[in-house]
Amino acid sequence: MKSLQSKVVAACLGIASTLGFAQAQTPTQVKDLLAVTANSYYVNYLRIGPKIFYEVNGGELWVTDGTTAGTIQLKNFASDELSTFHELGGKLMFFADSDNNNTAELWKSDGTVSGTTQVKNTLHTYSGAGYSEVPYSKVGTKVFYDINYGELWVSDGSTAGSLLLKNFSSDDMGIFHELNGTLLFFGDNDTDGKYELWKSDGTAAGTVSVKNMLHDYAMVPFMPYVKLGSKYFYEINKGELWVTDGNTAGSLLLKNWASDEISTFHILGNTLMLFADSDNNNSSELWKSDGSVSGTVQVKNMLQVYDFPGYSEVPYAVIGSKVFYEINAGELWVSDGSTAGSLLLKNWASDEISTFHELNGNLLLFADSDNNDKSELWKSDGSVAGTVQVKNMIHDYLAGPYIPYTKVGGKVFYAINFGELWVTDGTTAGSLLLKNWASDQISTFHVFNNQLMLFADSDNNATSELWKSDGTVSGTVQVKNTLHTYGGTGYSVVPYLIGQNKVFYDINFGELWASDATTSGTTLLRNYTSDDMWQFHSVNDDILFFADDNNNGSLELWTVTNVAAGTAPVATSQLQLWPVPAEEALHIHLDGEALLHGRMQVMDMRGMLVYEGLAEQADMVVDVRGFAAGVYVLRVTGETESMVKKFVVK
Repeated sequence: MKSLQSKVVAACLGIASTLGFAQAQTPTQVKDLLAVTANSYYVNYLRIGPKIFYEVNGGELWVTDGTTAGTIQLKNFASDELSTFHELGGKLMFFADSDNNNTAELWKSDGTVSGTTQVKNTLHTYSGAGYSEVPYSKVGTKVFYDINYGELWVSDGSTAGSLLLKNFSSDDMGIFHELNGTLLFFGDNDTDGKYELWKSDGTAAGTVSVKNMLHDYAMVPFMPYVKLGSKYFYEINKGELWVTDGNTAGSLLLKNWASDEISTFHILGNTLMLFADSDNNNSSELWKSDGSVSGTVQVKNMLQVYDFPGYSEVPYAVIGSKVFYEINAGELWVSDGSTAGSLLLKNWASDEISTFHELNGNLLLFADSDNNDKSELWKSDGSVAGTVQVKNMIHDYLAGPYIPYTKVGGKVFYAINFGELWVTDGTTAGSLLLKNWASDQISTFHVFNNQLMLFADSDNNATSELWKSDGTVSGTVQVKNTLHTYGGTGYSVVPYLIGQNKVFYDINFGELWASDATTSGTTLLRNYTSDDMWQFHSVNDDILFFADDNNNGSLELWTVTNVAAGTAPVATSQLQLWPVPAEEALHIHLDGEALLHGRMQVMDMRGMLVYEGLAEQADMVVDVRGFAAGVYVLRVTGETESMVKKFVVK
């Protein structure tokens, strides 16, 4: 039986993908991989073409094509150290320690035993007691690596093409990102405790300093940056705005704010928008930049009070050609990038605004206009007259500040006060209380066949049922009593995977259910007596997952038929996080287009949302200094794919 902690994390790791299948069949065991649950509650994996590679028990590399014959152990590394799964040229690239000397080598695999070979001994020193990811960036047909936090390596997948390009004597290098087919990064070559901007074309001769930006990384390790067209903007030393096109002449200091305060980099049209404090009065103004000194100008003094000397982000939402801001927790502003078009729309005396989201070209949000600790639903079209209350849903934000919501077609569903299901089309008449569950338990909002699916407890017995809603009171009905036991004091998410005709669920961490959103079509496919099942994913025509059917504390790989032959899509994206554990900043790398512009959510061990944003570019950083120490889960959800990874904050 898993620990409570591992079960909660496993619940957060339910991954929804756009998949189809003809009908659910009895699940069958593919292979007994003997993945020991006591060692790990998350099996690292990467899908490449028609195969999935797994890291089992920390040191075993397995591959599967969804069949028993095609599921084989490729290699067992005695050191129990595998990390940094990524793809290059259709092959798996990873780091492993084959000689058990606490240094990892670069390996590759084509999915065969003979094709699983060492590429180069990079002598990457990992933390012997921990899981050590190697920062990397894929640029064209090559991958760049930061080995031992100071050595820049490159590989084309061959031994001859795997080279040490430069060793920074300071052992300090960071923020890999790509521009115009070239790697950009920061390194300290003169050991003065300050970063310079470097670039590399994958050769030693082409690995050169672009500009000495003198970023003091000991004082400020977190360096926000954003890509706009063919340029990157950086915040250096918390108060300097720089831009680069990858060349020395095109790398400029645009402005230095004496207050050392810049925040909230975001893009509106073809312009960088940000907040900065130019007069050092502990309140920041809205600025914009086109990448030139003369084009870096103040838009409006919104007097956003930040927590000096801390780093303060301003919540915002870009909708069409405008961006909405929450200033000082209670003021709603809008800007089109011009001074005249930057307006205070409304100031709520309660200082309470939350849950910015878009519907039909308008901003929807929650705010408390009468200062009674309860928020109402509001909308704005970007004008003062068009900023109006839609409905008083009386959400007690002191008891539950986060409002779960999901957009389905032209409507948005909300979980208000943990137990009330509301819907809105953006109008007062179309904003309805669909059902109020006395248990105050709603969870796992997901969309299937253009309707909302969710779990709720209607009889207040600490077990939830599967429900669905088409946005009407009469169409909000129980599908099946699945008797999912949720933690009475916590927020319990049910892992699931969405298909075209059914949804698969892991109920109570051991029961595999399938549902087509009808009562008769919602069935228990198998009950694993160990109460241990996790990690839904797909390959070829099958849904794969891990389960322990013989209750021996080790997982087997199982499958259930997913789709008609040849119709299953293949995931095109990868998600990488580093460093693990994180202290100041979590670096996020997205490889592939499907997750870009998707929704990023970070959940804590209870399944509660602690961060939400947009995946606006391939390389991003999230400031985690306000996170409590512990395990978190990052979910990135795009239009066609969703990926999840866990990370640790210390």
